[in-house]
Order: sequence, then C-alpha cells, then structure tokens
Amino acid sequence: LGLFVTLYKNQHLRGCVGRIQSENVPIYQSVVDETLATAYSDTRFDPVTEPELKSLTYEVTLLSRLKLISNYKTDIQVGKHGVWLDNGFYRAVFLPQVPVENGRNWTLYEYLNELARKAGMTPKSGIILTHPTLKDQEEFDFSTTKFSVFEGFTI
Repeated sequence: LGLFVTLYKNQHLRGCVGRIQSENVPIYQSVVDETLATAYSDTRFDPVTEPELKSLTYEVTLLSRLKLISNYKTDIQVGKHGVWLDNGFYRAVFLPQVPVENGRNWTLYEYLNELARKAGMTPKSGIILTHPTLKDQEEFDFSTTKFSVFEGFTI
C-alpha cells in the first residue's frame, strides 16, 4: 500500500510527500519517513520551522493498490479516485481529496487538466485540444497517456 502525508498550516497546503507503493516498510515507519520528507524535503516549500509545529495539521492518506484503467472518461470518479498519470516523460499524482478539498468542485476535465499541468505537460508539448462544450478551456490529449486509479483512506 502507498501512503502520503499532507501538512496544512491555517488550512493551506504546507507540504505533501509520499509513495504510490510501499517498499516493504511497516506503515508506522512509512508515516515517520514521509512526515519528515514532507516537512523538510517538499521542494515547493521552505522546510518547516520549530515555531510552526504547533500550527500544523497532519493528514495521512493510505492508498489502495493502483489499478490501470482503459477509459479515463468513465473509469475515474472525481472525489473517490486518486489518479496517477504516466505519459512517459510526464508523470504526476493527485490524491482523491484534491479536486474536492477547500471548496473545490472540479469536473473530470478540470481534474485531469490540473494533473497534466502538475506533470509538466503544456500546450507547447503539442498535446492540447479544446473541450467541445467549454469555450477556450484547455484539454490535453490523453490518447497516449496511461492512467491508474486508487482509493485513499485518510486518517
């Protein structure tokens, strides 16, 4: 099973690091390892400082096994499934709660577009289309992309 630790400060993301699959490490050790990595190694944020510790909220999400899907349009349920995107050079993951947390209510298209951007895919990659019903909305062409889904259990 995979595991992610997310830190929040004043209800804002302060860090999130984890593993899609464990390396035969006991869960308690993974929680410790990923908490430290989240606090000190998430390159999107400065390392956590001692004065911040009391103001942080910790969230641990245990992941089910990855399941490769064949049709992202029907096999992904927003708010239920986390998604692993793999397009060769481009890779990213979103936990199941990402598209619905903090008042978000992303559609499937928004969910996958944001995941593609997180992976580093851009319109310049030559893999962009326009959603047929949403004017000027970017949609990436996922015809060569593999998606795997998982469920997350937050503790």
